[in-house]
Amino acid sequence: MKTFLLDSFNRYKRFSEELDVKTILCNKSWLIFNDCGDKELYVFQENGSLIASVNGNVTNAKWQYIPANKSLVVSFREQSFMFHPSFINNVIFALQQDGTERFAFMINEEQSESFYPKSLKELNNYFEGIERKRIEAEEQEKRWLIEQQRKEQQRIEEEYKRQQQYRIEQERLRQEEARRAEEERRIEQEKLAKTKKENDILKQYKLFLAAKVLGYILIASITATLTILAYNTSTDGAWLIVPPIVLCILYCGYKISISWLRKKILTHHLRTEKKKKEKEEAEIENAFKIQNKLNSNKDARELAKQILLRVENLNTHYGLKFRVNWICPNKTYKEVSLIINNGSDVLLYEHLAIWGSQEIKLKEVKPTIRITLRLIWDNIPVYKIILINKE
Repeated sequence: MKTFLLDSFNRYKRFSEELDVKTILCNKSWLIFNDCGDKELYVFQENGSLIASVNGNVTNAKWQYIPANKSLVVSFREQSFMFHPSFINNVIFALQQDGTERFAFMINEEQSESFYPKSLKELNNYFEGIERKRIEAEEQEKRWLIEQQRKEQQRIEEEYKRQQQYRIEQERLRQEEARRAEEERRIEQEKLAKTKKENDILKQYKLFLAAKVLGYILIASITATLTILAYNTSTDGAWLIVPPIVLCILYCGYKISISWLRKKILTHHLRTEKKKKEKEEAEIENAFKIQNKLNSNKDARELAKQILLRVENLNTHYGLKFRVNWICPNKTYKEVSLIINNGSDVLLYEHLAIWGSQEIKLKEVKPTIRITLRLIWDNIPVYKIILINKE
């Protein structure tokens, strides 16, 4: 059994230790590779005998597989060899001689028509082709795995995008629903506020309250009167339908009348408030003009803009009681005084601090009260004016 030294064969080694060597060898005829052109054929018997034929000359030998060191021992009369399975496929079975880098190659006779090497180079080319195909298969598998990973990553990203879009859409719908609900609440609150404001306005008009009370009295009186008349003139129970009919007609008329009166009063009130506001704006504008006229130069006008002057705690039940608060810029002033003009009546408060408050009580109140804070700064008089409208 001739062996060969194949330098690059170690990288081709591919034999699973789980394979059953006896099953592989037996019941097959194996052509032994050699480079001398002889036909060398081995037939391994299950009983351990080996039929070795070289160009038809048969030699009886023995073989044995030793699982302990996974070796195949082939014994001839002259010499015995120990091999280790190194490579196998459906065509060739390679055995490495123990302790060496030499190999024996057996070709399955059934596959010899497709492959039966005549030289070591041809055999080497065969293994290189197998290795090349293996590498190509591995590369293809790698490419396939990479492609699968890319597709999986793409699927994950697309799924993530879909989930993101779904979450964004859900959030948009939630926000839209929240805005719609908020808008509905705002509209409802505005309606309630408007109704409350209108009711507060109507409470100020005794005519409206009297009309409502009078309406209920008239409804009750007319309904009672007509019911009594119907009762006295009717000979059967027909009078029973008079009260609900009369009450329904009168109540509808009452609602229409009250609605008309309500609208008229509110329109009148809004018109009055508008005129009042226009009057206040005109008075404020007039006060501002007076203030600018009294403030003789630009510095005085600029300082007047920085002065805070306001009124709080208005009370008009018995005369007028209010508090005037002021804060002046932190400068040095020769004099700070407060002047209250109530028609022709004048109240003067002198020697005041640059910030403070003064309580004012007026028994008789004129339509417009002018409040003036007068400062003397750097020998320049500075005036800050606001108005209180009695209405």
